[in-house]
Amino acid sequence: MYAAQHAGPAHVAAVAALVLLYILPALVAWIGRKYPEQPKVGDTAPHAVMSAVSGLSRVCQVVLLLAFGSTCAAQMSSSDVELSLLKITISVYNHAEVSPEALATAERRAEQIFRRAGIAAVWAHCRVSEAEAPRDQMCGEPLSPVHLALRILPQSMSANFHFSDTTFGAAMLSPEGTGYYSYVFQDRVEQLARDSHVNRSEILGHVAAHEIGHLLLGSNAHSQMGIMCANWYGPQLRSAATGTLLFTPQESQLIRAKLLSWTRQEEALRSSANSSLK
Repeated sequence: MYAAQHAGPAHVAAVAALVLLYILPALVAWIGRKYPEQPKVGDTAPHAVMSAVSGLSRVCQVVLLLAFGSTCAAQMSSSDVELSLLKITISVYNHAEVSPEALATAERRAEQIFRRAGIAAVWAHCRVSEAEAPRDQMCGEPLSPVHLALRILPQSMSANFHFSDTTFGAAMLSPEGTGYYSYVFQDRVEQLARDSHVNRSEILGHVAAHEIGHLLLGSNAHSQMGIMCANWYGPQLRSAATGTLLFTPQESQLIRAKLLSWTRQEEALRSSANSSLK
């Protein structure tokens, strides 16, 4: 019990492999000797046992592969953590006046989703009227592929988009698939939270990550699974509640590739500009 509680994924997989490699064949051989299979009309108990054991053997072979696969996955996860995170800045405009506590929780959830994709999200909180005091300095910086805007809208503003009641946000993309502005419809987020019994900050964080994902991925970014799934039903909402609604590995790779490409282009332009000044 102590070893099982404290062993890492690699040790657990190794133990599982030993059990499957040595104990299972012995069990199959013992049953084969005790119940020698003979041709019969109909299915007798020994034949059913042997069929079951044969099926169990095949299942265990699959489990064995999965055990080793989980070890590799654990090792890949560890190496993924070592990757340098690419940074994006998200300027947040809280028109819906979501409470600071709820907004902070939503931002943490979205930040975790992006981090699992290899992206470090930095939040800049921007004023929504001239009457407010100036806030984060980044709010005055121009938008770009690594500096995006997220506006959280109340019902009075989201109604201007004329989307269906089941649409929880939007991302503005050009015909070329680029854009810097995303929106979340807070009244619909709260309605979904009530209907699904999922915390509204969790819903807000996931919808924000989804819409920003459109800006990062470009056109036609909806997928059949994960955070970019177009329609969220029970499975997606349960994943959201447990923090497992994420970008797929392919989406994560594409986002990182796009951000790296843009960053390198910017570095080349700055280098060229500096050289021309000399």
